Amino acid sequence: MNRQSIVPTNRKLIAAALGAAVLFGMTSTSAFAQSQCLAGVAGFKAGQKGIYVKHAPMGPHSVVVQATNTAGYSSTGDATYFNVLKIKSDNFQVQHKRTVDGVPIALDVGIPLNWIACTR
Repeated sequence: MNRQSIVPTNRKLIAAALGAAVLFGMTSTSAFAQSQCLAGVAGFKAGQKGIYVKHAPMGPHSVVVQATNTAGYSSTGDATYFNVLKIKSDNFQVQHKRTVDGVPIALDVGIPLNWIACTR
């Protein structure tokens, strides 16, 4: 897959995520605050077990990530997942882990990782 075919997909995924976040924010707002969201794409390179993602400062928030390439990035026969951890006001970390024991494992192939962070 070439870079030109990846970019529109990322934009569509980010647009969909932002649209869902805006819709969620509109339906779950309180009289005191409305959710604010940031989104982006982080490079998760081959050989890495985890990455650090920096973004603009925001209040208490939750983060969701989704790998653009949903297969073929790891040769392990075990199920794996991307774990978001250590969420700070302007950054968070993501680790690629085995489901069976939570051990971080390196990617075999680099992937773009879509993310969205929304205030609570």
